Amino acid sequence: MSLHLEREDLPQICRRYMRLGLNRPSLSPFEVYDRIRGTAKSEREAVALLSFHETVRFLRRCGKQDALRMFCSVYMIPCTYGVARLSKNEVSRRVLRCAIAEHCDERTVYRKIRLVRRVYQMILAEYQ
Repeated sequence: MSLHLEREDLPQICRRYMRLGLNRPSLSPFEVYDRIRGTAKSEREAVALLSFHETVRFLRRCGKQDALRMFCSVYMIPCTYGVARLSKNEVSRRVLRCAIAEHCDERTVYRKIRLVRRVYQMILAEYQ
């Protein structure tokens, strides 16, 4: 069984992670694993949620909270029209808003997003 995830799946996994309330640092790893096991609809989703949880833990331990914060500020804002997919240029507008709020360049925001994606892909590859 292939657990390969598409590039567009990461924002949806991140939203599901936040909806389940797994982003609270006060949760123990056992509570997180139990919640993922109880709510995941498939093995693929469980592995994806667990990989994202490990990504969040890794970035917090390495002091890269700014990358996580920028990723979440771009992808965690609900879609403006209630659709599951982002509209055209929606990510670009969110990146610009994040760059202004964080007092940095847009390239820096894209670099931090790429860091989160790469760490996630490396952790996901360990589970395959």
